[in-house]
Amino acid sequence: MIDTFQMYVRLKYTDRPNIKKHFEPHRTEDAFVWTLTPTKGISMKYLMSQEKRISLLQMVVNPALVLDKRQIVNADYGNLVAAIDRTLALYFGQLRFADFNLSRIDYKLDIVTPYKDIYIGILKQLQFSYRRKHQQEWMTSVYYNGKSYTINLYDKEAKEGASYKDVLRLELQLKSSYIRRQLNEYGMVASLRNYFNDNVRRNTFEDLLTPLIYRGDYYTIRKSRYVLAEYGYSEKTINKLLDFQKLVLQHGINAATRKSGKSANTVRGYIAKLQAAGVNPVPLPHDCRVNHLPGMLTYL
Repeated sequence: MIDTFQMYVRLKYTDRPNIKKHFEPHRTEDAFVWTLTPTKGISMKYLMSQEKRISLLQMVVNPALVLDKRQIVNADYGNLVAAIDRTLALYFGQLRFADFNLSRIDYKLDIVTPYKDIYIGILKQLQFSYRRKHQQEWMTSVYYNGKSYTINLYDKEAKEGASYKDVLRLELQLKSSYIRRQLNEYGMVASLRNYFNDNVRRNTFEDLLTPLIYRGDYYTIRKSRYVLAEYGYSEKTINKLLDFQKLVLQHGINAATRKSGKSANTVRGYIAKLQAAGVNPVPLPHDCRVNHLPGMLTYL
């Protein structure tokens, strides 16, 4: 579901007196900033810089806090917009939600599993980087920063405590460049209603995660052999695929591609064959306490 979203609007001159009346002023190096948190789940920031010719009102909304609901669904959209409009009316008269432009979407997905540590270990073998603020965070999170989106997977229980027992939190932040690209390339209007839809949320997760974490369930190499044989591959093909998985287990997926000595097309073929059989290219460690785990995409 949507965790938070950010919107902005260029204020009319007639609305600016309301900023000075209700907002708290701050001075930054190159702009004046006024902030306001009018109600739980809504925060506003007004930025003005004559040098950069900026005069924007930004609004960040947490739907769950605004509606006081743990789980937000498609049917909540109308109530959310009405609540935002009521808040805006208190401070800006005619300004409404429909006047704002969508600039960022933050999705979240909570995966309840006793195997959080195994999933995080698996993803550390992929194209993710690690936040190195301190050792605990490095051990319990993985992070990917793309040009138009970011992905963060972390142990929610380790961060927030026992109220999130066995919860693995997956967060996906869509930047303004991603939202613009969906409009320009696919005609998807940059409206909150579109991104509020659960099917859009699921498809977005799948489209962005699949190239990074691949399809298929996770198996130990011993178990992979059995699954690949059941799928019908020849012994020769199985041995090639398992040799590649061994390299992934030892060196991670990127280094395995280099160390295999095979062309990029051949490696892509290995990965495609593994996924076709329902086997993720990244295997479970030999000493793993289980020999099979569902793939991450099954939780979407």
